[in-house]
Amino acid sequence: MRFNELVTGVRSDIAVKIFGEDLDYLALKAAEIAAQARTVEGAADVIVEKTVGLPQMRVTYNREKLAYYGVSIESLNQYLSMAFGGQISGTVFERERSFDLVVRFLEDFRQDIDNIRQMYVNLPDGNQVRLSELAQIEYSSGPAKISRDDTRRRVVVSVNVRNRDLQSVVRDIQQKVQENVVLQSGYSIDYGGQYQNLKNATTRLMIIVPIALVLIFLLLNFAFNSLKETIIIFSAIPLSIVGGVLLLWIRGMPFSISAGVGFIALFGVAVLNGIVLIEHFKELRHKNGGVKMHDIIVQGSVDRLRPVVLTAASAAMGFLPMAISTSAGAEVQRPLATVVIGGLATSTFLTMIVLPLLYGYFMSDERCKKKSRSRKKVTPKVKFWFVPILMVVSAAAFSQTRELSLEDAIAVGIANNRQLKTHELQIGRSKALLPTAFNIGKTNVYYGTDANNIAENNHPLYVVGASQQMDFPTVYAARHKANRAEVSVSQAVYELELQRLRKNITQAYYHVVYLQNKQQHYDYIAGIYRKFSQSAAAQYKQGEIAYLEKLNATAKQQQIEVQQKQAASDLQIAYRQLNLLLQPDENISVPFQQLEPVLLSENIRTNAGLKLSDEQLRYENALLGVEKNLWLPNINVEVFNGTNRFANAKSYWGWQVGVSIPLFFGEQKARVASQKYSVMMADYSRQQYQIRYNSTNEQLRNELEKYRQNIDYYQTSGKQISDELIKFATSGYEVGEIDFFRYIQSLENAVQLRMDYLDNLAKYNETAIALNYLMME
Repeated sequence: MRFNELVTGVRSDIAVKIFGEDLDYLALKAAEIAAQARTVEGAADVIVEKTVGLPQMRVTYNREKLAYYGVSIESLNQYLSMAFGGQISGTVFERERSFDLVVRFLEDFRQDIDNIRQMYVNLPDGNQVRLSELAQIEYSSGPAKISRDDTRRRVVVSVNVRNRDLQSVVRDIQQKVQENVVLQSGYSIDYGGQYQNLKNATTRLMIIVPIALVLIFLLLNFAFNSLKETIIIFSAIPLSIVGGVLLLWIRGMPFSISAGVGFIALFGVAVLNGIVLIEHFKELRHKNGGVKMHDIIVQGSVDRLRPVVLTAASAAMGFLPMAISTSAGAEVQRPLATVVIGGLATSTFLTMIVLPLLYGYFMSDERCKKKSRSRKKVTPKVKFWFVPILMVVSAAAFSQTRELSLEDAIAVGIANNRQLKTHELQIGRSKALLPTAFNIGKTNVYYGTDANNIAENNHPLYVVGASQQMDFPTVYAARHKANRAEVSVSQAVYELELQRLRKNITQAYYHVVYLQNKQQHYDYIAGIYRKFSQSAAAQYKQGEIAYLEKLNATAKQQQIEVQQKQAASDLQIAYRQLNLLLQPDENISVPFQQLEPVLLSENIRTNAGLKLSDEQLRYENALLGVEKNLWLPNINVEVFNGTNRFANAKSYWGWQVGVSIPLFFGEQKARVASQKYSVMMADYSRQQYQIRYNSTNEQLRNELEKYRQNIDYYQTSGKQISDELIKFATSGYEVGEIDFFRYIQSLENAVQLRMDYLDNLAKYNETAIALNYLMME
């Protein structure tokens, strides 16, 4: 359990992690997930991480009363700290020892919240007042703890597994959570604990098992120098797999990591039985050259029956205690031993039948004479064919990291970055609101009696009708224009965020390349100092230099090694920043490349910030158009029909069209004036952005020119000077032309030249990237 906690952060077999911001919501969803997990067979010890409910005493100051009495919050905090925590007021000396004199309340007056309420504090006028007069003091509930993974808050539901395999329990929990637990946007679920180790180990095992089989095949081929004999012996492996799988099924055990390790051990033992049998066949053929192959196989099988059976039985009996174990660790031991015992049982039985038949068929005298020449030519080549195959398999096993170019990194970031996806969804939301511009309103349907209008039969009419009020048609056009402008604003915001993401990824990528070059240079310099330190140590032993020079050489070596480690740490931090931007689904790396100046973009792209300012101004103007159109009258349309139920009744149709003219313009006039201010604000914001854009552009270009001069100096003469300093200083020190201190000074000058070049080149690239993606925050 403790090991699991160190590796995965939790002690349990399964850790369901809920990520989000609101701790109360996380605790609620964690309780729902725990309830679902308890219904899964095999899930035990379901525990929800406690994150809320920590009791606290909260003191909330009444600032009006503090101002009335002239008391500061700092002095009240000092009173509380001294009364309950204690404060040093002096020093007590006892002979040669000294002790701090701490003053605080007696323990009887530090037991309850009422002690805080009843505490008196001094006022500036010399009077005293209770703290409860100046502040509200009460109990409250706060977060018990806040846990994070990758800077995100999370709550863990811990689950242990009993009498069932881990994989199936996790699968059932995932299914129930997916069906019954609904999360808000911005919240996610991840599964960890021992299950995370299981996934990693399963992936690694899928690579290791093929490698083990290839190695066994290669070693057999090298030992027997015969591809036929190698294949015959290697056939014992699939025969052993049958028994391992069969016994696992009989005992009701799932395939686990320990079972996979058992198969690897089983392969070796199964091959060993085949080696014993085939070697004896070869020995009999060598001694009895004229004996038929059938007689050799029968005699060899009888001779090696007991050794093969005893070898397999001794190995199986050795694993038997593990197979029936019920003590601690039995869940790991039982699958391993079961696989080995079952595989040995079938492989031993089938080996004594299948291997002799295969040997008799492939190694008969007639076939050997026909294929002897071709075998001699093919066999040596087979050895060399498998060497590159093994290298490829090994490389595939350990190359789990994807190398990314800058274009690939930008593509991965655009595909995975959640913040960018949020702005993309905002565009869809704005487009979905486009039809709201044509909101005509509700239709009024009415029924009533009209005694003012008498029908021809001298009875009042019963009237049924429908009326509809709608805005002036230009209002709908103006609203539609405003909604389309809002969509354009959302698209401009998305383009701005896309440009910002490209810029940040490019800067992070080039920062990694810069640190790689810096680390490479430190490695090169560290090698020089290492040789120099070793030479100084040898010269000191021979009495050629003083001890001080040896110490200086050692100190310089250790100093450059510290800088080398710091560069490696900076590189890891840079990778984390790049991963935060890309949010990839796999491990990534940046291939090493020489740091080169970033080219300024010749194509002047439309600045996303300026475009956003233009779209915001257009949107505010569209809203102003809506407000102005609301001055226009509304249109009323009504259709009605009147009749009654008396004799000679007739049906009377009627209609009317009218307009609603606003007589009081005060409110709408104020709205128009307010929107005009919004238009002016948007216009000024755009102008201010343009001014800042031009100023920043000019400033960045001046900085770029400054860094370019330093880069040109190094490329024209600085690099040659640095290389020659190292070359001639090293050779001069070795032959005794210069002393220790001049050698160190020359090396430091050479290192400084290279470091200054890398630093200036990194700043140049950062400035060039800022120009290519120029935007104002």
